Amino acid sequence: MVSQYTCIALQSTLWGIEKRADAKRNIQRLAGFIGAAISSAELEAPTKLVALTEGALTGFTDEVFDWDHVKTAKELCIDIPGEETDMLGEICKSHRTYLIAQCKARDLELWPEGDRFFNMVFIIDPRGRVIHKHRKTSVFPREHSTCPHDIWDRFIEKYGKDPEKIIEALFPVARTEIGNIGTLVCMEGSYPEAPRALALNGAEIIYRAAYPEPWVDIWVIQNQSHAIFNTCYVVAPNYTNYYAAPWTVKDWNYTTPMNPSGPGRTMIIDYHGRILHELNSAGDGFAAAIIDIEALREFRIISKFQNYLKDLRVEQYKLIYEAAEAKGGIFPKNLCMKEPPKKHDETDEIFVGVKKKLLEKAIWMMPEKLMGKEKELEQRLRSH
Repeated sequence: MVSQYTCIALQSTLWGIEKRADAKRNIQRLAGFIGAAISSAELEAPTKLVALTEGALTGFTDEVFDWDHVKTAKELCIDIPGEETDMLGEICKSHRTYLIAQCKARDLELWPEGDRFFNMVFIIDPRGRVIHKHRKTSVFPREHSTCPHDIWDRFIEKYGKDPEKIIEALFPVARTEIGNIGTLVCMEGSYPEAPRALALNGAEIIYRAAYPEPWVDIWVIQNQSHAIFNTCYVVAPNYTNYYAAPWTVKDWNYTTPMNPSGPGRTMIIDYHGRILHELNSAGDGFAAAIIDIEALREFRIISKFQNYLKDLRVEQYKLIYEAAEAKGGIFPKNLCMKEPPKKHDETDEIFVGVKKKLLEKAIWMMPEKLMGKEKELEQRLRSH
């Protein structure tokens, strides 16, 4: 057991990729960046965990340009493990550190057809092995990734109906010598159930990346809340500058980036919700802090208050979702069993249907000015 060590959350400029091979160029660039960050940050304690932000390997090409899902799966997405994780594994071996990373990837274990891709987080250990994979469970409205809920029947077929096994498959936690690590990406961290599931599966450290503007302030509040509610460390790398289409110019060094996340605010948060270190500037950089797993474990045992899992009255809270399911659920499941995820306009229509359901069930209330005005209501439901 390694009790105290340095953790680095890397905030990096993103380079969008046109084809899978471009991801290797990003990894080569990140290798030097990781080495530089470690050489500085570990002066206080050895670095044992490095976390990359969402998009660090590939950017968000399919989302930005509304690419066809199958085209993206075939031309952009990696396999885990694969050549790219082997390259990252060499970095881990050279620095003797764990690495958390994210990428759009096929999951041939769950969907062997290969025409679906998932937003995957993975962890590589100091021996260069992939020891953890997590499929993002809820996506940004402009993201094309498949979620387990979108192929729910396949998911249940593979993992069975035992609630414990399903939750372990949905929200896995890697039990390591530096602590128990669970992972979340972007949108799924907007739902408190996701980090709570990780905590109930034993998580002591929650990785949560990343959010663009104008929601970075919300992202910070969510991250601190996750740390407090679940008595966990939260490692939260963000991105800032983004070269969306560097392949459109001759030299990738001579294209102007967009900055979708402002100062980024990459941070590491302790189990009291305190920000241990925050990077409050745009561009490449990092936040670093000492993680003390032994102190966390002791605090969970001795505290009478801020270790909230001990007070969790699960029988009354589970009824919330049983009641919602009895009413027909909220977001439809199995959307991608027969067809891949849709493009932006078609996805918007799905959300229109969900909003109507919430109004019909009186979960949401109709604005008075729209009552009886069906045509205007339809326009507002589709407004941006």
